[in-house]
Amino acid sequence: MSLIRQNFDEEQENGINGQINLELRSAYIYRSMSSFFSRDDIALTGFAKLFLKDSEDAKARAEKLINYMSLRGGKTVLDDVVKPGQNEWGTGVDALRTALNMEKEMYKYLTNLHEIGFQKKDRNFTDFLENEFLQEQIKHIKKLGVMITKLMRAGPGLGEYLFDKDLDN
Repeated sequence: MSLIRQNFDEEQENGINGQINLELRSAYIYRSMSSFFSRDDIALTGFAKLFLKDSEDAKARAEKLINYMSLRGGKTVLDDVVKPGQNEWGTGVDALRTALNMEKEMYKYLTNLHEIGFQKKDRNFTDFLENEFLQEQIKHIKKLGVMITKLMRAGPGLGEYLFDKDLDN
């Protein structure tokens, strides 16, 4: 047992481990998306860059959680990272919708984790989630929603190409 562990319930520890693994899984999926859009037969480099950045951001969030776990005296337990269920991501709209759904699930998990911290009266934990994750998650969901709307308005073909060029800049 850790000497520094204080007011850090096992349920919180398990929840953080779950979130770490969700972040790493999303990083893996985003990396797959990036690779797909950078292929020569797809050639949508703006989408490739967007999803590569999202992958790096997800890894950084996982690291932040791992560091927090260590700070609180918890044990990080990593799961096997399962390969994405697909290798082809379709159009930009298809991939953005997949990303939006993934981020909504992430937000749902984070709010459940926040509720656990609230029930356990762990203000440090709830503040950490609020300041480091929840607000950013809301902003990212909004960004993805706006991108989907704009891309649908632009349309397939030339519209998607021009949208991709805008992402590239």
